[in-house]
Amino acid sequence: MAMSNLRFVPANACRPLGRRHWTGRITCLFLPLILISACARPADGVPVSGQVIDAGRKTADAGAATVDTTVELAQAGAGGGQKEEPTPKKPATKSPIPPASKTGGAKTVKKPADIAADPAHPFPRRIKAPRLEGGVAWLNTAGPLEIEQLRGKFVMLDFWTYCCINCMHILPELKKLEHAFPNELVVIGVHSAKFDNEKNSRNIQEAVLRYEIEHPVVDDSNLAIWNSYGVNTWPSLRIIDPEGNLVAGNSGEITFEDLQTFFKQVIPYYRKKGVLDETPLRFDLEA
Repeated sequence: MAMSNLRFVPANACRPLGRRHWTGRITCLFLPLILISACARPADGVPVSGQVIDAGRKTADAGAATVDTTVELAQAGAGGGQKEEPTPKKPATKSPIPPASKTGGAKTVKKPADIAADPAHPFPRRIKAPRLEGGVAWLNTAGPLEIEQLRGKFVMLDFWTYCCINCMHILPELKKLEHAFPNELVVIGVHSAKFDNEKNSRNIQEAVLRYEIEHPVVDDSNLAIWNSYGVNTWPSLRIIDPEGNLVAGNSGEITFEDLQTFFKQVIPYYRKKGVLDETPLRFDLEA
């Protein structure tokens, strides 16, 4: 059993600009630089190393090809495309967190088995997802959220900033995805600012209302979550499975159709395994 080809490939992303991009191109770069200057470079102190997860193999759909959902956490160098040697990350610490309240009654979700014990798992090289620590404020929800609270759901982290036009482009795609999988998926916006004015929670709240964002958003002004997930590009996505593992991601713009195909292929495995919680969740959205 396998699934259709899908590779999360970086595309149309706000990436760091190296010195060689400027040489001999001053005339043609003025206008593009005006459009992307707000999100072209990673914030100071963002690490330039990480690790690569090759996540993708099988699903319940017979007759389809292998999926490659490689998550590239290794950071691109400023020269454009060159990567540093990976640096090991410290393992995330665990702490008990009470489950989130759900409508429609409680549902028992099985605890995940040992990572190496399931050869049929669609993501054989998954890793434990880092915690959502370091946020300055949470919007569109009654309080801070943690991965442990959302066990049984797919969680998609959308790293964005309201200055970035590419981030605005994928918001409608994410909204369609949320409506397509209302009981299986939780999207969390991680607003990781580049400039000081973007660190103002009130400005972020206004952006949430302006763009009619319907999912929780954390103000990651200190780039704590950005760093823990090895992000270096606006926008970037990270996908966490119902067992709390980081399994896939994307840098740059991506379409609803590609994301829908991905989830249709992997959801049956978790549903059959009994770890998918399809009880509806409700969040306190901004007025």
